Amino acid sequence: MLVMGVLAGCEFSETQRQAELVKKPLPAQIADTVEIIHSEEGKVKLKIAAPKLVLHDVPDDQYNVFPEGVNIAFFDSEGERTADLTANYGMDYASKKERYVKDSVIILTSTGDKIETSELYMIESKDSIHNNGKYVRVTKPSGLMIQGYALVANMGFTSVRIADVFDSQIVIDEAEQPKKTLTQPLNPPQ
Repeated sequence: MLVMGVLAGCEFSETQRQAELVKKPLPAQIADTVEIIHSEEGKVKLKIAAPKLVLHDVPDDQYNVFPEGVNIAFFDSEGERTADLTANYGMDYASKKERYVKDSVIILTSTGDKIETSELYMIESKDSIHNNGKYVRVTKPSGLMIQGYALVANMGFTSVRIADVFDSQIVIDEAEQPKKTLTQPLNPPQ
């Protein structure tokens, strides 16, 4: 009787495990070293490159996951590259024209700005990129560094705003500053 109970228990747990596997959608495709080009009216908007792509095809939705990192190049309407983004993880909902990246997100803009944050949401239909109020640091080629929370940008990173700025620093090279001479001696206060 004990043996029958154990066997019945094993059958139930195996059936239960199979049911759990059926509930979880398996990836439709897995590919190594991919490049995806998103274009509109024959003009390239984005180039996405990744070492690994996992395509999920679930009812009413299809999306790509980049579990080993992703690089995204942004282009303007003239075909000029406006920014390059790298992240350790990404998702691309091509049908919705939405993307999500996280973990060590770094953006280099065509103007030389370096933007660092932990995650970004990109909504192409609204020409909007935001980081959901997370920490962000922008370093400009001049040496100006701005830190804050809540980055908001357009899809090409040609317009970037930082809300809740809590720190900024500028590097001043004294060698480049004009020398001022005093025309009259300083009188110490008495």
